[in-house]
Amino acid sequence: MQAVISRVAPRLAVVLGQKLAAQTVPVLGAVAGAATNYAYTSYYTDIAHVHFGLRRLAVETDAPHDHMVARLKAQVMALR
Repeated sequence: MQAVISRVAPRLAVVLGQKLAAQTVPVLGAVAGAATNYAYTSYYTDIAHVHFGLRRLAVETDAPHDHMVARLKAQVMALR
């Protein structure tokens, strides 16, 4: 019995290893896709907060929105 196991085990290990690798590929793709979606969603949520915050500030102060955007750009460029 041990002789049969010692002959079959290496072949079985190779086949099971390939099967496991093939099953892992879709899971890794899903994780990469989820991470990409999270990064884009976070970025655009932050941009929306800035955009609508500037719009609200422009309305509250009766300043033109374009002027607020230009001032923000100037301040960001000054930080660099």
